[in-house]
Amino acid sequence: MNISLSTLSVEMQSHPVVKHALRIRSSWALCNYHRFFKLYLSAPVMCPYLINLFIQRERLQALMALTKSYVSCCCVCLVYCLIAVCVSVCLFINNVYFKHTLLLQYY
Repeated sequence: MNISLSTLSVEMQSHPVVKHALRIRSSWALCNYHRFFKLYLSAPVMCPYLINLFIQRERLQALMALTKSYVSCCCVCLVYCLIAVCVSVCLFINNVYFKHTLLLQYY
């Protein structure tokens, strides 16, 4: 892959879609999950459909890295936002979580 990327002309590298693909590849290679998911959310044209082919694998890798790095508990909504999961799902999870914690307080 590095060989094919090095053969790209300057004109091809300046195209916005190719630039975005190179940034995605760079963040993926460096395991920079925050940048990777930000680029996924801002992907041009039909790029998200291509990224969807391997996004689940990267979400699992990011979750494994998060669980290794955070000793204390962290907000579920923050984790969902970091791995680029739909915000409405995040709000639903928070509502269920808050309802669950309220039920536990009464018992």
